[in-house]
This record gives sequence, structure tokens and C-alpha cells, in this order.
Amino acid sequence: MLFLAACHGDAGSATSGTVAQDAGAQDRPNWVIIAPDSMRADRLGALPDGTVPAPILTQLASEGVRFTNAFSQSGWTGPALATLLTGHYPTALQSGLVTTGGAPSEAWAPGIHTVAEILSYYGYDTAAFWGNSGPSRSLVYSVGFAHTFTLPLREGTTNGRDVADWIEHSAREPFFALVHNVDLSNEVSKQHAPDNAKEVVDLYDATLGAYDKTIGLLRASLETRGVAKRTVIVIVSNHGLDFFGHGPYVVHGTLFDPVIHIPFVIVDPQATAHGTNDTVIQGIDLTPTILARSGATADATAAGHSLLPLLGWPGSYTPTDVYTMSSQMDLAVRSDGYKLIACRSDCCGAARQDDMPKCAGAQVFKLFDLAADPDEHHDIAASEPERVKAYMQKLKAWQATTLGPVDTGQSPQFPIDPAQKKMLQERGYWDLMFPHGDAPLTKPPSAAP
Repeated sequence: MLFLAACHGDAGSATSGTVAQDAGAQDRPNWVIIAPDSMRADRLGALPDGTVPAPILTQLASEGVRFTNAFSQSGWTGPALATLLTGHYPTALQSGLVTTGGAPSEAWAPGIHTVAEILSYYGYDTAAFWGNSGPSRSLVYSVGFAHTFTLPLREGTTNGRDVADWIEHSAREPFFALVHNVDLSNEVSKQHAPDNAKEVVDLYDATLGAYDKTIGLLRASLETRGVAKRTVIVIVSNHGLDFFGHGPYVVHGTLFDPVIHIPFVIVDPQATAHGTNDTVIQGIDLTPTILARSGATADATAAGHSLLPLLGWPGSYTPTDVYTMSSQMDLAVRSDGYKLIACRSDCCGAARQDDMPKCAGAQVFKLFDLAADPDEHHDIAASEPERVKAYMQKLKAWQATTLGPVDTGQSPQFPIDPAQKKMLQERGYWDLMFPHGDAPLTKPPSAAP
């Protein structure tokens, strides 16, 4: 298959004239994927004090199936978004460096196709709405989208008008829209506690509340266009955010549940199931679900599985072990009520500041009984050596099939420009790309498609 070129522009660059619906579109639903960056799973619904930070999203979630045990494959934005868009593990995304211009880039691994790309072959009109998060600066995430709308990188949130305008006036049915136009962590990430902990959390909730209002505009546009009853809405996030739970900072990129536990809701007018579902599901399940529901051919090599049986369609869904990575040396597996984290001792859950030394600690193992210790504060690895051994074997087997051998740095080397390194560190990708620290690239830099 050929990659489709991504077009950049504003609402005026979308299809003009009378909005159309192609033949057979009635059999294929429209899709709107609402995917705010860094949204915590507990922000759907009421908090312990009774406040509801996102009332419109919460109401929307009540109309569909809300999966209360959904987990991401990475705590970093790019790799986690890659799993949502492909149904593959984070290694679907190959990180590299651009040799000119000083800007970091990524590329898809050979044979990887985005859900937007596949749907476009089935006649879908596809659009991506980017905002103030990292993926807006990389063309790789826009592969398969016929229209891309990128807001200026700035603090704060979008007003959502561009999404509503495209749905009302330009989108041709069936359409697929990815709405990833806000990073809720921008103003609070790496904030220090305990002096201002409440203020930081309140700021996060206020940012979410402002974004929530834009969802009301989006919903109204579906009604105005008259397509609400044939549009499936998904609420999901690439990862969550840890509010001082495992260190003195607000962080993502770690392997603890506040980061990898994500909101996941499917509102399908044709589904017979509703309410909450506590089945363990994963971010890699999103693309297979979309393809199955749209009548598209599934990617047989994808790691995820369709969730349609949990929405009322025939068949069954069998939960599988949850594998998550923050780098090639920092991994976790969740299985049978326990979670094992294998990480470098100086990187387990720690916020990595720019002036901190590189991760260089010996590998350690942390085991948590999630039923007895849902907050993951009591490491029981020392008292459960056999379980640690069994779970480590799971990780090794998974790593062998998904990551391949770790480069030792003995092959020919390509220099890394200090300015490029700084950009990668600022985006949080340095440890993911270079788990051995400052060793130069051992393969030629990849280019974006």
C-alpha cells in the first residue's frame, strides 16, 4: 500500500460545496475519536468531593459503554498514540533524527498502516485535528488523513470551532475524525509538591473543564448535520497523569497506573450494551474495533482485538496480559491481578528533569498486588520471588517478539547533534529512543514518510 499524503490547512482546505454521502455509506458509521492528551481515567464522573470536572464528557460516557479497566501501552504521548492509531505495540513507531533542520521525527515501521489510511481505502473522508501536543509537530501521525487542521502551539485549549465547522459543512460521509487538539498536562507537568499540590490539581481540572465545553459544540454539530444517529463517538486518551503519587512531581512517562490507566468510552447508537464494563482492555484494541465495525479488513498482525463483543455484537473478547513500555529497558506486565515493573533503579517512576543525569541504574523489579494495593505503594517483589520470575519470563518473551535485540552500540555510529538531543529530551523521547544513554545512533536516521 502507498502512504497517503497529509494535507495541511484550515477549514477552508476541506471539501467545499454541497456535503455529500457516498454510496453504501449508510452501512458504515461515521467516527469521532475524542482523544485529549494526558486525561486521567478518574476525570470521567465525579471526584471524591462530588465535583464533576468534565460534565459533558461524563454525560456522553453515560450514553455508551465505559470501560473502567483500560490501559495504555506507553506513558509517553507519541508511542501511546501510535498504538491507538495502528493496533500495534509502540515499536510500530520508529523514532529517528532528521539530518537537516534540527527537528526530531518518527516513521512507521515497515508494514504498519494507520487506521485512517485503511479507512480511506474504504471510502472514508478522514480528518485530524491537532493542538498543543507533540504529535502536531510530526507528519507521521497524519498519514492517512486527507485533511489536517493544526492550531498554533500554545498554552491552553481550543474552542472546538474548527471541528464543528468541518462536521457541519465539509465532511463527506462516511467520515473519520481524530480530535487530539489539547494537551491537558502542558501547564501542570513537572510541577512540584507539596506546597502547591491543590492549586496544581485545580489548574488541571480547570483546563479540562474548559476543554469539556468544546465537546458540547462538537455534539451540537453532529445534531445540526443530522448524522448523530450514525456516528460512533469514542472518548480515549493516550495516557494519564500522576499527581504526586510516586514522587514529588506531576509526571507522565512512568509505568504506574495513574499514567497508564486511561479513559475509554464507546458511544455507538447501534450497540445493545450500555453502562460500565470492568473487562481489562487496552489501547491497542481501538483500531481493530474501528475496522471491524466499519466493515474493513482487519490487520492480521495487529496485537489488539475488536471490542465489538463487549458492545453487544456476536463473539467473545478474551482479556490478555497488558504490556507497557516507557523505554526498551523500562517495561511492565499486568496479569492476573498483579503487575511487575522492570526498570532501571534511578528511573522507576521518577520525574526526569533536564538537569538530571541520564538513567544508568541497575535493573530492578517491583511487584504489586493490585487488589490489595491499587495505588502501587507496597512492593512485594522480595516476598514473591517465584511470581517475579514467572512474570519476568512473560516480559522477556514479549520483548523478544516485539522489540527485537537491544543494540549494544558496537556497530558503526552516527553522531547526535546536541540541539537535536535537547529537543528529544524536551519531548520526553530521549530514554525511549536511546535506553543506553548518550551512545550515538547505531543506525542511519529514519525519515518521515
